[in-house]
Amino acid sequence: PAATTAKVMNQSAITAALSTLERLRSLQSEKEACTLFASSLLSHPLGATGASSSTSAGDSTDNAAADAAAEAQKNKLEAQDPLHPRSLPGGVRDAWASLTKSSRALNILAGEVDDMDIDQNDALLANNTGTITASMIENELAKEKRHENEQYSLNNGQLSIACRTVALKVALERQGELTEILDKDAKTTVQI
Repeated sequence: PAATTAKVMNQSAITAALSTLERLRSLQSEKEACTLFASSLLSHPLGATGASSSTSAGDSTDNAAADAAAEAQKNKLEAQDPLHPRSLPGGVRDAWASLTKSSRALNILAGEVDDMDIDQNDALLANNTGTITASMIENELAKEKRHENEQYSLNNGQLSIACRTVALKVALERQGELTEILDKDAKTTVQI
């Protein structure tokens, strides 16, 4: 009986230790993501601009070749920049995508809809019927395709500036909160 009790206590201690380690790892990852996002935002305040202007039919092949070479050089430089929005880990790129999306006005008169509206409608349909339709799958695949080609570009308009400022403020505040939590946990762990 005493050996069984000791074994159960050891399993409890191991489970608690693993839980604590996982929580700390998660908090550390979130802190690093906040740091990367804020650093990237400060390094690239206008985000990552898209491809350079396409050549028209009247352009010579020399201009097209020069444009292609310039585009290749730009892509090479972007790949070497660890803070470039396209070089960041997926979750941080998602933050960039959200910032980009939030900082542009929708042309409602032209019928432009936010992906969130489509997502909410799909989610309501799935919850009400319990089925996932082909159009839902097609919408998800189309969003993934758009995400692959995301430009992450911002402009200097008032909405974009406000969104960038708020995103930077929130990222830095959250990083500070996480630093405090991790420091507090480190002191607590050392005392145990």
